[in-house]
Amino acid sequence: TGVAVADNAFAAVTNPGQLGSVTRSEVTATYVQPFGIDFHDFYFAGAAIPIDQKYGNLGVGLSHYKVDFQGVKLQQETQLTLAHGFNLYNDIHSRVDFGYALNLYSVEFAESVSGLDPGNANALGFDLGMAITVHKRTHIGFQVKNLNNPMIGLDQEELRQRLVAGVSYEPYEGVTTSF
Repeated sequence: TGVAVADNAFAAVTNPGQLGSVTRSEVTATYVQPFGIDFHDFYFAGAAIPIDQKYGNLGVGLSHYKVDFQGVKLQQETQLTLAHGFNLYNDIHSRVDFGYALNLYSVEFAESVSGLDPGNANALGFDLGMAITVHKRTHIGFQVKNLNNPMIGLDQEELRQRLVAGVSYEPYEGVTTSF
């Protein structure tokens, strides 16, 4: 699980607590066609930027999912995430890092064949995350997603809240087991 396995460029969305241990800038970009279906597209770009040991580090993530059929964008979902993480405790063997993220969610729907326009909607979500390293090899992480219980749309549909937790063990560099 990404919540307990450090991947700094994805940290803004998987666990903002991981940003506390960022020592160098990292950038990533990804493109996927879910289920191999050509009218589904998912894009992700992310970055982790070290700022200062005292004040922490920044992360950003942008994901975009769309369904585009015969030249019509039927559905588009976008999430922009800005995150901050910092170190709470650090000694020779262990460390505790904490982070938080602000998410802007946006959804857009195309007009239906009958002329119904379902409209567009936006919402703000707030996440918390923590990354704990014990004896340099065991990593524990958790993220509370959408802590503020955001609602989106005219019907005020609740965006899913969730707690994600994981543990990973790295007996030596390059080999990681995670739960």
